Amino acid sequence: MNILVTGASGFIGSHLVKKLAANPAYKVSVLTRKQGTISPTKDANVTAVECDMLDSNRLKEIGGIAPDVVIHLAAIKEHFKNKDEIFSTNVEGTKNLLKRFAQVKQFIFASSTLVSRASDAYSESKRQCEAIIKESSVNYTILRIAPVFGTGDRTNLTRLIELIRDGKTIPIPGDGKQMIQPTHVDDVVNAMESSILNQEYFNKTLTIAGNPITLKGFIDSVSKIVDRNPKRIHIPIGLLKPMVKVYQKMSETPKITVEQLDNLGKLEDSKVFDSDFPTSRIEIAIQKTVNQKDTKESLLC
Repeated sequence: MNILVTGASGFIGSHLVKKLAANPAYKVSVLTRKQGTISPTKDANVTAVECDMLDSNRLKEIGGIAPDVVIHLAAIKEHFKNKDEIFSTNVEGTKNLLKRFAQVKQFIFASSTLVSRASDAYSESKRQCEAIIKESSVNYTILRIAPVFGTGDRTNLTRLIELIRDGKTIPIPGDGKQMIQPTHVDDVVNAMESSILNQEYFNKTLTIAGNPITLKGFIDSVSKIVDRNPKRIHIPIGLLKPMVKVYQKMSETPKITVEQLDNLGKLEDSKVFDSDFPTSRIEIAIQKTVNQKDTKESLLC
C-alpha cells in the first residue's frame, strides 16, 4: 500500500512515519520543502520527495507518486505567525493536495478539537480545510485531535513536564481548573494507522482525545510521577494577558501567546470530548513521556 504523508518532519509526523515505515505492508512517501529535512537513507521503506505543497505546478510535475492514501499533517500551528501565512499554508496547501491527488482512495486530515471552540487564525484555517475536504469528491477521514504531547515535542504540555521534572517554579494561568484532554502521540499515531482504508471511518469527522483532567490535576499527576513538589504560582488571566502581550511583541518565537491564553480560558466552560479511539490513561502517558528517549532523530538528518 502506498501512503503519502505531509508534515513528516513535525512532531506527530515523525512518529507516524517511523511507525508506518516499520510495517513492510506500507510504502511510504513524504513531501519535504527542502532536501535534508528528512533522510530517505535512514529507512529503505521511506521515499522523500522535495516539493512545497503550495507550489501547485511542482505538485503536478512530480512523478512516481500514486498514493492509495494521503495523510495530511502539514500546517502552520504557531499562533504568533502572520494570519495570511497561516491561511495560505493551511488552506491553500490543502486545496492543492486535494486537486493533485483527487483519485486517492482516502484523504486523512489532521484537524483540531479547537475548531469547535476557538476563533484564532489557526482554528479558523482548520475549519475552512474541513469544509473544503467535505465538499471534495474524495473519501475523507477528518481527525480532530486534542492537545498532543510526548517524546520530541516542544509545545507547552511537554515543556510543562520538563519544568516540573527540573523542579522549576510553575506559573498557572488562573485557578488551574481549565479542563484539558492531553493525548499521547503514540495514541494519535495508532488512531491514524487504524484509520487507513477503514471504510467504517470514510467520510466521517472523528475525535482523538485523552481522558479529561484539569490543568491543576495534570500538574499534580506529573509532580507525583517525577517525585517533585515544585512551587506553584497562580496568575490571574486578566493580569497575565498584558504581560504575555508585551512578551509576544518582544519575542520572534514566543512560547505562549494571547490567543493561547484566550483558548485556555474557554476550557473552563467547554464541553468534554468523547474520543472515537482508545487513548492511554494520563498517568501512563506521562510516564511514557518521561521515560522515552527522543525518537525524532531516527528520521531527521
